[in-house]
Amino acid sequence: MREKFSVVILVLMIICAICISVCAGQDAEPASLYGDYILYSMVYSETQMNPGSMGITSIITLNEDGTGAMDMNGGTTPLAKWTLDGETITLVNQNGDEMPCGFTNGIIALEMSENYIWYYAHESLPEAGNPEPSHLSEVFEKIDAAEGAHLQYEYSVDYMNSISVFDVHAKDGSFYSLRTTKLGARESHTVICFLENTAYDLYPDDKTGSVVAELSTDVIAGDVLMLDDLYKAIHGCALRRDFTEETREIDGVSYKVEFFPGSGFDTDAAFYYDEQGNLVHILTGVSAMNPDLGDIFYTIHGIGTDFDSSLFDISGYTIGE
Repeated sequence: MREKFSVVILVLMIICAICISVCAGQDAEPASLYGDYILYSMVYSETQMNPGSMGITSIITLNEDGTGAMDMNGGTTPLAKWTLDGETITLVNQNGDEMPCGFTNGIIALEMSENYIWYYAHESLPEAGNPEPSHLSEVFEKIDAAEGAHLQYEYSVDYMNSISVFDVHAKDGSFYSLRTTKLGARESHTVICFLENTAYDLYPDDKTGSVVAELSTDVIAGDVLMLDDLYKAIHGCALRRDFTEETREIDGVSYKVEFFPGSGFDTDAAFYYDEQGNLVHILTGVSAMNPDLGDIFYTIHGIGTDFDSSLFDISGYTIGE
C-alpha cells in the first residue's frame, strides 16, 4: 500500500511540473511588462539630458491585449500592436510602421536617430520617478503670461557679495524686468524690456535706454517669461518626476523640499515650501555652463497675476541704438 501511495504522489508531482511548464510557456512575460513606461533620460552621443528640463514628457503604454499607445507632451498615438522577442520590443503604429526598441530589466531604449536614444522606465521602477506629479508642477501651472504674471524675488550667488532684487511683469508678448542690485549702501537699477519683438536695456534713473536686439517670440518658444531666470528654474523641473521629498532648515525654520538631481548640463535644484504650500526659496547647484557662479539662492516674495501694464509704455525713455 505504501509503495502504491508513493507512486501516486510521484505521478501527481510530474503532472504539476508539466502544468507549470505549459503555463509558463503560454505567458513568459513578467507581470511588470504591462503598463506605462515613463521617459526619464535622453542620451545624444555621450551627453545625457533630462526630458523635463527640456519641456518634454513621453509615456509608452503596453496593454495586456497586445495593443498600446505612445504619448508625447499630451498628444497620443495609438499602437496597433507590440511584440516582445528576447531583448527587443517592437512597437507597431496604425500604419504598420515598426519601431524596434531594446528592452532590458524594465527599460525600453528607443532610438530616435543615430546616436540619439530615449530611455523609458516601467512605472514600477525608481527611474520612472514619483507616481504623482510634484507640487512644483502646480506652482508652474499658475504662472501664465497669456493671463498676466507678476514675479517678485531676489537672488544671491556664491562669488558675489551683492544681492539682486527683481520685479517682473509679463502679459502676452510683453515683458518688463526691473533689477535692483544692492552692494553695501549702493544701489543700481536696470530694466530688461521686451516689446513688439524688440529687446531693450533701460536705465530708469535717467530715463535712457538702448535697443539690444530684434527678436521673434519664436526664439523664446512663444513664452516671453523664458527671459526670466526664476521662471526658467521652475520651468526646468516642473515636468519632471524624478524628485525626492525631504525636510530642510534655513535660519532655524523647517521647510518641505522637493529635490531634483542634476544630470548632464542640468544642475541640482531644491524647491522650498512653507506650511501653506507657497514656494519661498530655490537653491540651484553649480552650473556646468557657468561654474564660476557657484550656487544660486532665490528668495521668492510673490508669484501672482497683479501685473502692471503701464510699465510696458516706455515712451518716456530716450532710446539710442
